Amino acid sequence: MPPEAVRLHTEVVGIGQDDKSAHVLTAGGERLEADLVVAADGVRSTARQWLFGADQPLFSGTAAYRALLPAARAAPLDLPDYALWLGPDRHFVHYWVRRGELLNIVAVFRAEAGQESWTASAEPGEQMREFAGWDPRVLTLLGHAGQMFRYGLYTRAPLVRWNVGRVTLLGDSAHAMVPFQAQGAAQALLDAVVLGDSLEDASPAEVPAALDRYVARRIGSTTRVQAGSARAGEDYHLPDGPAARARNARMASYTAENRFGPHATVWAADILAEETPS
Repeated sequence: MPPEAVRLHTEVVGIGQDDKSAHVLTAGGERLEADLVVAADGVRSTARQWLFGADQPLFSGTAAYRALLPAARAAPLDLPDYALWLGPDRHFVHYWVRRGELLNIVAVFRAEAGQESWTASAEPGEQMREFAGWDPRVLTLLGHAGQMFRYGLYTRAPLVRWNVGRVTLLGDSAHAMVPFQAQGAAQALLDAVVLGDSLEDASPAEVPAALDRYVARRIGSTTRVQAGSARAGEDYHLPDGPAARARNARMASYTAENRFGPHATVWAADILAEETPS
């Protein structure tokens, strides 16, 4: 893409379209025209409200602490590359990133409220109180993290359509979900791939029909993933008892060929090989 194709620090305050083009209006008074507008403006999407009315993000009833630890801090614990720890109303996940230089840790817990923010900080020691009594390795990691980020997990209600004419939603603006299948960003990337595939060789006049194809190819899958992610959270947070023991036995039965159990089919989907709806 040429440098002039990217505009930073440009607030969009409106979207419009006619039979031949779409446009956005900027806070600076500009009108920028194109063949289509793709709104990838996140869980608090303004474009979604412009297109479909004023609904709001839904608090999931869960929040999370997140931190990155240098490998040296985690190495003495002899942790597996990936682990998911489950308990009543909480779960904890860790995995290596940046070629094994950092350990990403995420501690999820039930909460009555939570700010949707990547920069809000937890109170000092808050995570230790929330996970008191858990495995010493979990507590060691939480202690090493010091002050952690704390963010509420929000979703959006499923839509029956994402597009109107030459304007469409993509990613969290269309289908924000809880991260319990690690699919939020992944589904947005898949949206982008299918959008590009649907628009390939389309003329400007064919853009609305191409957006119809894009949405038809993606909306069913993302709605299922939204629901599956919510169910995974319910499963992870079961109280101690027969249902939790049955879950543990089921997860322990997964083989090396099916390491991720029911989530494996979501992650393995070949979206471009799927039949395009007529």
